[in-house]
Order: sequence, then C-alpha cells, then structure tokens
Amino acid sequence: PELRDVYTIFIMPLITAKLTGEEKKDRELFLVLSKILLVVNRELSKYRGHLRQFIVDDKGVVLIANFGLRGSTFPNMISGHGLPCTLAIYNALQEELDVDNQIGATYGAAYCGVVGGIRRHEFAVLGPSVNLAARMMCNACNPGILVDSQVRLKANKDFSFNALVPVKAKGYADPVAIFEPIKASAKRWGKANSDFVGRTLEVDALVRFAKDIAYSSGESKFMFIQAESGTGKSSLILSAISKINLMGKKKVIITRNISNQGDQMIPFSMFRAIFKDVLAEIDGGRDDSAHSINTHTSQHSRESSGDSRGDSSDMSSTRFSVAATSLDNFSFLVNELNAPPEFLEIVGHHILGIRGQRDKSAAKNFKAGSQEAIIDFMARAFMRCTSHADLVIMALDDAHLLDELSWKVIQILFKECPKLLIICASRPLKSYSLEVDPQFWAELHGHFSREMRFSEIYLLGLDEDGIRALISKILGIPINEIDRSFFVDLHAKSGGMPHFASQMLETIKKKELVAKLENGKTGWRKDVSNDQVADFNFSTVGELLVYRLDSLEASVRTTLHLCAVFGMEFHLLDVVAAYQNLLQLDDSEKESRATNVVSALSVAVNEGIIDQIYEGGQLDEDSDEEADQNDSSSSGDPQGLEIDTNIAYRFHHAMWQENILKLMLDSRKRLLHQIIAESLEMAANGRKRQVNNYYSMIKLFGHWKASGNMLKASELALTIGRSFANVGLGKEAVKIFDEALEMWRHSSGDEDKTDVTTGFPQKVLERLSVDDLKSVIQLHVDKGKCLSTLHIPKESVLAYDAALMVMQQSPASAQMKDRSITFPIFSGIFVLIKFGMIEQDKECTYEQEIVRRFVEETKIHGDPVHYGRALGMQAEVIARLGNVALALEHFDRLSEIYNVEQHSNEVCKSYGSDRSAQIFSLSVLWNLHIGNEKQALELCEFCLKELLPKMDIKNVHNSMIFLWPLYQVLWERGQVKRMRTILEDFVFKPFQGHYGTGGFTFCLPLYKPAAMLLEIYDDDAVYDIEEKVNWVLQDGAGVFTDMFDNAMGNYGSTASQVTSEICLCLARKIDCPEVKRDLIIKGTALARTVKILCQGEDGTIKMRFTLDRTLRLIHALEKIAEECGVTEEMIKNKKISKLPS
Repeated sequence: PELRDVYTIFIMPLITAKLTGEEKKDRELFLVLSKILLVVNRELSKYRGHLRQFIVDDKGVVLIANFGLRGSTFPNMISGHGLPCTLAIYNALQEELDVDNQIGATYGAAYCGVVGGIRRHEFAVLGPSVNLAARMMCNACNPGILVDSQVRLKANKDFSFNALVPVKAKGYADPVAIFEPIKASAKRWGKANSDFVGRTLEVDALVRFAKDIAYSSGESKFMFIQAESGTGKSSLILSAISKINLMGKKKVIITRNISNQGDQMIPFSMFRAIFKDVLAEIDGGRDDSAHSINTHTSQHSRESSGDSRGDSSDMSSTRFSVAATSLDNFSFLVNELNAPPEFLEIVGHHILGIRGQRDKSAAKNFKAGSQEAIIDFMARAFMRCTSHADLVIMALDDAHLLDELSWKVIQILFKECPKLLIICASRPLKSYSLEVDPQFWAELHGHFSREMRFSEIYLLGLDEDGIRALISKILGIPINEIDRSFFVDLHAKSGGMPHFASQMLETIKKKELVAKLENGKTGWRKDVSNDQVADFNFSTVGELLVYRLDSLEASVRTTLHLCAVFGMEFHLLDVVAAYQNLLQLDDSEKESRATNVVSALSVAVNEGIIDQIYEGGQLDEDSDEEADQNDSSSSGDPQGLEIDTNIAYRFHHAMWQENILKLMLDSRKRLLHQIIAESLEMAANGRKRQVNNYYSMIKLFGHWKASGNMLKASELALTIGRSFANVGLGKEAVKIFDEALEMWRHSSGDEDKTDVTTGFPQKVLERLSVDDLKSVIQLHVDKGKCLSTLHIPKESVLAYDAALMVMQQSPASAQMKDRSITFPIFSGIFVLIKFGMIEQDKECTYEQEIVRRFVEETKIHGDPVHYGRALGMQAEVIARLGNVALALEHFDRLSEIYNVEQHSNEVCKSYGSDRSAQIFSLSVLWNLHIGNEKQALELCEFCLKELLPKMDIKNVHNSMIFLWPLYQVLWERGQVKRMRTILEDFVFKPFQGHYGTGGFTFCLPLYKPAAMLLEIYDDDAVYDIEEKVNWVLQDGAGVFTDMFDNAMGNYGSTASQVTSEICLCLARKIDCPEVKRDLIIKGTALARTVKILCQGEDGTIKMRFTLDRTLRLIHALEKIAEECGVTEEMIKNKKISKLPS
C-alpha cells in the first residue's frame, strides 16, 4: 500500500439499469452497458489512465477511474491527461451513445492498496478527495462535470473554470469550493444560452453549412451575420455550434474570438485567442516522431503530479506522457513549416503572446520579418494545426473591431483552408466599417455567393411570439398561459431585442411584477388600491440597467466603475491592485479592502452584470527567472490578501460597460485610467507579469492616452511602433504613431483652427514643453521613416516636413539645447530624393536647401557623427550637380573629422548605415571623373584596407553600399578575383552567417547578378554558362525597379546596368547566333532604360557617373548588335517589364 497524490474520476451514466425480464429490453440494456464500458476504456487508454471499478447495482451505474497510480503518473498529469480525458469521456458518452452523464473529479492524497481479508479483497483508492469526487458526481447542481479547487490549481491555462456554490462534504470542516471545467476556448463565449428561443431558420442555415463541409464538399464556407447590439448574435452562433457538435463521429475543431475596442490597433489581434485553441489540437495531427520533437520545453509551467517514483519500468510511454505546452507546439510548427527561427519571438511572443521559457539571447538578436511572410506563416500554421479535422469552425464575434492583418489571414484561410466554416458576427455595416480588402469583400458577395460558399444574415428583433417564448423560458410559465397584453407590452418596451427583454424579465422576476389574472392567464400584477399596472416604466434598457446599478451598494458601484474603465475583460489581480492604488491605502488596510473588492465582484456576478472566469494554474507561465528574484513589494501586485492570480471577469454584455461609463464624469474616467496604467506598469516591473507583448503594450497605451498623460502615451507609442517596424509591420507602426499624434492634436479642443503646414492647432504648439516637443517631433520622424520603408514617399516627406514646421512654430524650440532629434529628418528626405521618390527642379533647389539647413544645424550641434553625415550629403549633391572639384573640397573637410573606429557604429546607429564612410568610396569615382586616377586608386586602397575591416561586419547593407562604387573600379582594372573575394568575405558570407535562409536586406536582390558578372569577367572558365544564359534571358530576370536602380545608381552603377553587362559578357562567350542575338537585344534594351533613368525625362542628368558608364556600355552592345544582325526594330520591340517602385 502507498499514499499517493491521485486524480479520481467518478462517472455516472444517467440510465436506468434494471432487468425487466423481457429478453429484448434486457439485451438492449446489456448492449448499452457494454458500449459505455468500451467508450470509457477507450478514452482512458488514449490518455493512459486506469479504470478501477465498473459498478451496476440498484442505485444505478458508476465507473471509477484514476490517474496517479503506478503506470499512470506523468508530468503535467492534470492538464495533459486527467482533465482532457474527463472531458473526452463526458462528450463521447453524449455524442456517440446519446447517454447523458454526470462526472465528479478531484485531486488529493489517497491510500492506494489492497483492502479486505485473505479470501476476499480488492485494490482500493481511499481518502477524503475520493469521497468528494463521489459527492460532486451526485450533486443536484452538477452541470455535467464538477472538479475541486486542487484540480483547478493544478490545471494550466488551457482550461478555465466556472465557480459554483460550495458544498459540504464528508472529511472537510468547511464547505468545499467546486468548479465546472471548460476548455479555455469556451470561456470566451461561455456555454449556449439556456434561454435562447427562436431563430430556427438561422440556426438551420449554419448547421447546413457545417454539414455540407463535413460530409460532402469540404470547401470552406463563410457566414456573415449583421445585427444591432442585444439582438442575440452570440447566442445564435452558440446555439448552432451546440447542434453542430452533436454531428456523428466527425472530428470538429471549434475556435472562437470576441474582439474588443482597440483591437484594430493590435496586429493579428484575433489570433491570440485562435492559436490558444488550435495549438492544443496539433497533437491530433502529429505523428510519433513529431511528438518527440520538444525543442523549447517550458519545464516550470508543468506541474509534477503525484509520486514521481511511480512505474519507472514503463519507459516506452515517456514520449507520449509529456503533454506539449503551447510553446512546444509552436516551436514544432516553426520547425516543420521551415519558418525563420526568429518567428518564435516575433510571432510566438510579441504577436500571439505565447508564454514560456524563451531563449533570451535569441530574443535580443532576432531579425526583422516581413508582413507578407508573417501573414503566410499564420495561415499555414492554422491549416497545419487543423489538418486532421473533418470540420473546423472559426467563430468571430464583433468582427467590426477586427484589425486589417487578421482579415488578411482570414482571406487566405477562406481560399486555401479546406473544411473551414467561418462565422462572423458584426454590428450593422451601415454604422461600422470593416478593415477588409475591398476586392475580397466584393468576391465574397460575387462568385463565392453564387457558389453558395458565402451567405449573409441580418438579424432583427424577435416577433411577439418570440418574446412570448422567452417569457415562458425565463419565468417558467406555460406558453399558452401568458396574457397577450403582457407579451405585447414587453415586446414594445424591449423592441424585440432578446437581451433587453431578458434583462427586463429578470427584473420582473425579482420584483414579482407578474400574477395570475382574472382570465386565468399570467400578466402584469396590478396595484389593488388603484387597479394600475405595477411600476415598470422604463422606456429604454439603459434606464433599466441604471436602475439596477443604483440598487447596488456604493462599494459595488465603485468597483464596477473601475472594471468598466479596464475594458470588457479584466483580471481580479489587476482590479485589486488598481483599487488599492486608487485609495492610496496603508499596508494595514490593504487586506480588508481587497476582500471588499472580491465581495463586490461576487455581487456583480450574482446580478448577472459580469461573468467570472477561472483560468488554470497558480503562476503565470511567463515568469522569468530574473523576475522571480525581484522584490515583490515593488511589483505593483496587491498586498495583504492571498489573491488568486488566475481569476478573470468579463462584462456579461457590452451594454453594462457602456452604461456604467456613461454615468461617470470625464475627469473621473481620466483618473481611473491613470491609476490603472500606473498599476499595470508597476506589475509589469514586478515578479509575475511583463507588458512586453503587443496586446498588453497597446492596452497600456490606451490607458495612458485616455488618462491625458500624453507624454507617457507617446513614449509607449514610440516603443510599440519601433518594435512593429523592426518585425516588418511598418503599416501598423504608422497607425500607432498617428494615434499618438491625433491625441496631441485634439488636446486643446481647438481642432477648427488647425494649421495646414503642421497639422496642429496653434494653441497646442504654444503649450508644448520641451519634452512634449521632442515627443511630437520624434513621432513624426519615426512615422516618416516607416513611410519611407513602405515606399510611400509623398507621405513620408509630409511627415518629415511637419516635424520641421512644428519645430519652427513651437516656442519651446528656443529652449531645446539638443536639436539632434531633427537630424534624421534631413537624412531621411535626402535618401528619398536619391531613390528618385521626390521630384525636383533642375537646380535641385529643395535638396540644396535641406542640405544647407542640415549642415548649419549639425555644425552648431558640434557632434562629428552628425556633422560628418551633413558634409557628406553636401558633397554628394554638389557632385551630382556637376561641380566635382567643389565636392572634393567638402570631402576633404569630412575626412579631417571622420574617424572610422570612433564614428562608424554611431553613424550606423543614427542613419542605418555609415553614410560618412560611403563618401570616401564615392570620392573614388569623383577623382576618376576629373582624371585624377592616382588619387582615386590610393583612396580605393584606403577604403579597402583602413575603413572596411573596421566597420561592423554584421551590417551587410552598409558593406554593400560602401563597396558598390569600388565594384566597377576593381573589375575594370583587372582585379576581378580580389573583388569577388571582398564581396564573399564582407557581404555574402556575413549575410548567411547572421541572417541565413529567409533573411532579407535591401541589396539582397543584387547579390546574384553582382556575383555572376564577376564570375563571367574572371579569366578562368565560367561554370554553368548555359544555366546563366537561361536565367538572364528569362522575362524579368535581372530587371529592377526604378527606385532600386536610383538607389544604387547614385553609387556608380544601377542594378539593371549590371544585368546588361552580364548580357554583353555572355554574348562574347556564346557561339550560338540565336542566343547571342537574344542576349544583345535584352542587354541593349535594358541599358537604354538605364540611360533614360540617368538623364531624366527632361534631359537633366540625375546620375552623372552612372551615365558615363552606361553610354560606354550601350556603345559596346550596339557594336556587337551590328555584327550579329540585330536591328533597331528588334531592340525597340523588346519589352522590359519593370516592377513598380
């Protein structure tokens, strides 16, 4: 015998198990009992549990199972084995055998061993927790499954729990807390509404869609539901899903999300919830070998269940017994889908908020992704997780609040994911707009609608018969005994809205406002003294809700005020911490006040205002080791009372939150937002929680913004936006910057007097402090950078110009000592001009003015990092305008102050690459242009020997730009092998080493043609010459955008020019006349497009040094063309398809 920690399951099928003496009926009973035994045993075997007893007696049928005995003890036993098995048994008995059942499950120490005498004995599990499981199974209030508090505490966040009224139990001095377990996915919407009535046609339409997918076509379908608030959108979907769940033996995966205000600012907002659901499903689609892949195990997030000494002999089960965490499964997806490893950090942590022990060195060094790559990965990951299902339901409530990127993934899933039913519920689109691609929306209403893959429902209120049915449900009155005047009146008062009618009926029920009438039916109770209908004069549901709120105690109302400001959903821990900070309590008072908050929330739950959500686990899974070492006294967590960190709440309906907020003064709301923001920040700096994923950060930004603390909100917006930009979400970064700038614009309430040039009312500019001014300018600068990266040049320039105008017009600028904040503006505009994204006059007046101001500002500032960059810009502009001698004078000034070891990294930090060093390599071309070859070659050697080795080798973009002016200089002078070696050592190999497959850098498209040209130019034999010819003759191969050619052309050669050179070199090495002709035609046509780009449409020379080389190239090509019989008409007919910039 042993004393072990055991998970015990008592299962009671609700059937009559008595022999009748009739052979047919008794055989049917035996068959049902046999099936029950087989189903329960099957599920226990799947999760590796033990069936201990199967009892059939005069009291009924009971099955007893255990986990934690020898052979069934595992890490993560509750969440990975016990609870999933319990839910599986309950569902299997209902769905497969149509046998309703009740289950009780507990966890605790129990005697495990033989009991009885020598001749008659049995193996038994005995203890208080076992007795409790039996009592919970038989409890009259058992909704299907009940568990105790120990199970809830041992469960992880894959499960949530509804708290029920505690019960008295043998062996326990105090009433025992009991809970109904539900999957974490179900907590977001809860169970189907027991008071749901009507909507038969709509429910049937959804069920038909689901059956069609599961049993026949398999093509995805999309149902879009529009309805006003309170119409019952969510209840309709839940009712349909509950029916769909009863479909035969089909594997159905259901995933759900409810969007909230502010979610449109959060990239992929819905997928935080969606991936919590589908990551748990991936095991169903993983093979044995996949199970063994466990590269990122979160050991601290797994509880040790039971006696670890149990059954060590069965080592073969180890691979299956360790249930994978969300991080494990996500890591598996990243590996299997060949996604870049940094997606573990970018997508897993920042976007999806997946918790667990992460590789912090990798987190610090992750590389940027791209928006398209992330969208594609999210779609493929979802499809992989659900690939084994017969039907996948994605139910999205309040879809009008969904962000644009979520819609992009939905679009891919609808078109590519089989067996998927998407159900979207939204407020009416006449009042709200969707951030969905208009073309996709048109396709849904067009051919997808005709193919019966898309359908739309517009829900209206219930009719009078529907309200009568609702009255019958809630008040328990037979439908034919309800007085007509009663249900007609209630229909008029509620507008037929089910939620509003339900709220009214709950009040009617509490106040006992109905009674039997003289006609024998039930209707309004009348006041005997004056024969008037009882007082129920609420013209709107809002008035009714306010009436109910007014009836609550002041402490409950105060707590609800705080909750409403938190949002639709909130955690107990956060509410208590904020409440304590609001009252500025001494430590001695905190315990009693925390108790008051918990009591107030319990009252609100009982009133149906909020719903309580229990999540499994005792600690957040993202507790890092160093965070655990922090002093909890400064954590911002509530003190004094042992607070369950896993209790959360959600308003039962948005109407409650909206009406509470309407009752509050704006000043009160601002104060509460500030208290909440401070509490969340304190908690983030403490031992348990971190506000370092996008969801948490944007929620915090919202609170700071609503509090009126614009400086704090702006600082956070910059942090969030820069993080977005770093992972390739530039458009979302611009949104957050705009949100912060709008906050500043509206701060004076004087929007009608907005200055056109700055976009700000003058009052706002006059009130800005120095810190405020810096914040506003920085928001504009970062916005400009993002827009430039997104290739939206006009908007980028507007952002940069606005920053300069704000600087000029704000009085605070006179007090600003450090003006370096504006330097990236000048550099950013200059880069846009070089890329050909800004049109100028022939004299480049705008560019010269920008450069002049930049030189002046940086000279005053005195930092050689910025002053050197400005001098370099000035030299570039002067050289481009043709005054090379003057440009070299400015270069001499730059060379006097620039020190590569001291300045290179700082210049890169401020401007992305070493713009100062790049002037050194450019000056090689300038010297060659004026015939100073000796000086040019000396400078070339200085660049390669003194500068290049001392620059950051990881910054391959800087290395490529720095080397590009020297590229043609070396190979034209017979140093091809040397140039190939330099590119390999300083660009190609470092890129592979630091970025690898899937990485990206601006010059990456140029790597292949640049390396190919050098290989062809080399004196040695060219390998795979046929392969090179085939590549270069492909339509579009080696053809670059005008923007890219402008960018590279400013450094001596365009990228398209390199391709043209490849055509020339290959033509000289190829004997086949037809191939030679094709090469010459493409090379000449491409070189002529480069010539036009260098000269500009008006004939102004834009890239003087590139033009010189291009003209020589065209001459060489035309000479061979004449020899090969290539006509002018052939060249003109060659279409060069350039991609749009």
